Amino acid sequence: MIDFRFHIEEDKYVVWVAGINRYLQLKEPAFQVFEQWARDVNKNDIANLCSSKYALPYDESIRFVEEITGQIQLLFDAVKQKSGFHSVESDSSQNTDYLSEPTYQIGNNFFRFIYRNEYLKELFHPLFCHQEIKTVPPVFSVIELFNTGDRDAYRINDSEACYFPVEEIDNFQGAVYMEILNAIHNMSISDWMGVIHASAVTDGTGAVIFTAPSGSGKSSIALLMMANGFNILSDDFVPIALHKPGIYHFPAGISAKKRGISFLKEYIPQIIAKSSETNENEIYLPPPEEKGLLANVPAKAIVFVNYDPNVDYILNRESNLEVMNQLIKQSWIAGTPEAAERFLGWYFKLPVYTLRYSNNNKAIEGIRKLFDSEETTTI
Repeated sequence: MIDFRFHIEEDKYVVWVAGINRYLQLKEPAFQVFEQWARDVNKNDIANLCSSKYALPYDESIRFVEEITGQIQLLFDAVKQKSGFHSVESDSSQNTDYLSEPTYQIGNNFFRFIYRNEYLKELFHPLFCHQEIKTVPPVFSVIELFNTGDRDAYRINDSEACYFPVEEIDNFQGAVYMEILNAIHNMSISDWMGVIHASAVTDGTGAVIFTAPSGSGKSSIALLMMANGFNILSDDFVPIALHKPGIYHFPAGISAKKRGISFLKEYIPQIIAKSSETNENEIYLPPPEEKGLLANVPAKAIVFVNYDPNVDYILNRESNLEVMNQLIKQSWIAGTPEAAERFLGWYFKLPVYTLRYSNNNKAIEGIRKLFDSEETTTI
């Protein structure tokens, strides 16, 4: 038996499959085949059912059943090959040639990072260097980061270390961010529906989420909205709660590509002046100085952003179904039935847009209208 959840949208079944944590879009009769196969019905019996229900010859039905079940089985096989990407071990071997121990105030919490690898410091320090403090408080959490050659690892407060293959650097970063997120919001991993590689801005009552591949301009539009009276809830790492899904604050540095700095200077010169340089293409801007954490708010819309110098301004309402795979590629959704059900209900009630622009003023006004538009539904 394979557990699954589904949502019907237009003429398709959007199916979450347990064990592989994948979302598939199936039409009839493919969904009928999957549903029976997931319930351990014999393939011959499924073929007979299809022959009867859809008036298909048996030979054609069995080929179709084999094709659908074979494709899904390949997904399970691929997951088995990748199993073990994250492990918890007691082995404490690590490189001790490098040591850096800054302390950051993130939200209302204090974290001492012990970097035993310069590369790992370069991954995290630019995001939090603006929150570094010199006087260490009596109560703080310790996050130790090190590398064993083929694996990156972190340890929280002398607990057992969590290891990730070096090629899984995004998963490693995300796991460390989740530890910080849980600490500052007093939550646990089971409290989250998921995380989107996105930026989110709020007017205090709701949030608009900007998502896109790196370099497409999602941080830039978030900064432009901040310069026009909105607050940034999070940049690159937007956490969404499981119950009554809300967008939570993650007060880390805001990444910006250097090619976009020239026009951002016009809007946020005081923030640009405080930026820290990480490499020849990117800088990190300090999060706004706020008293405590911003309140979590419901989502109002998702916008797929693309800064395009050849397009003045186009904001289009899109089919949730057609752009879903783009969102999934930019997301981590918890692999539980409850999270899958929440995600499907949450996503398909949200209005989704694509934004292509080079005219900053028009983009700002267009996003501003989304917060007040009757087309948006607060989720």
